[in-house]
Amino acid sequence: TAQRCGPKTTKRVELYFYYSNKTTYIVNTHSRQRTSSGLEKLPFYNHTECECQDKLDEVMPRDGNAVDYRQERNSEHSCKCPSEYTVRRLANGSCSCDCFDKQR
Repeated sequence: TAQRCGPKTTKRVELYFYYSNKTTYIVNTHSRQRTSSGLEKLPFYNHTECECQDKLDEVMPRDGNAVDYRQERNSEHSCKCPSEYTVRRLANGSCSCDCFDKQR
């Protein structure tokens, strides 16, 4: 059986991020700006310890309840990952950023 490197254990961690949005709009030919900001808690899955695993398919164990991205386009928060990672949306509304062997 072919094997691949995968997470030995995973742990959900929640990190807090400060965000700031600046919106520019025009009123009677005058440019105005509005700034909004806040604090948001986002869940991530930490898997720093790896092991060789049987390569049955590309689905990870916690993905049993994964949701198709196309069905989630209208979700309240969009998930964004660094270019090296793939967005994975879960049924509970959270998402994770995963790196697969084929993306190296």
